Amino acid sequence: MESRYYNWNENPLQKKVGDCQIRGVATALNQYWDKTLTDLYNVSLEVKNVPNSDEVLKKYMKDLGYTYITFKAIKGQKRMNVKRFAEEFQEGRYLLNCACHIVAVVDGYYYDTWNSGEKCVYGYWKTK
Repeated sequence: MESRYYNWNENPLQKKVGDCQIRGVATALNQYWDKTLTDLYNVSLEVKNVPNSDEVLKKYMKDLGYTYITFKAIKGQKRMNVKRFAEEFQEGRYLLNCACHIVAVVDGYYYDTWNSGEKCVYGYWKTK
């Protein structure tokens, strides 16, 4: 089976610094890392929470007009993971909210600095 993972680091200096939220948002929205960081910091200041919090991300995406879709856990079934999401959603741009991680899926490939394919997906935003 074809790998759906694409090794990608949106960080302009290619640093691996725990910036998955910034990298994921920048990739999903097709915008620069610097703009994403600045935008998230501005929301962070507004809501008085750290930039990588769920509250900041959800407000930022909502303010841009994106709706959050939740994957409900179903007893006895495995939760959707990043790899399966990429296999099933092969067209469009998505930002996935995972277990302690954020990752972008673009046209059926997940873009990350490491293979996060086994991470459980709690919900997602479909971006433009």
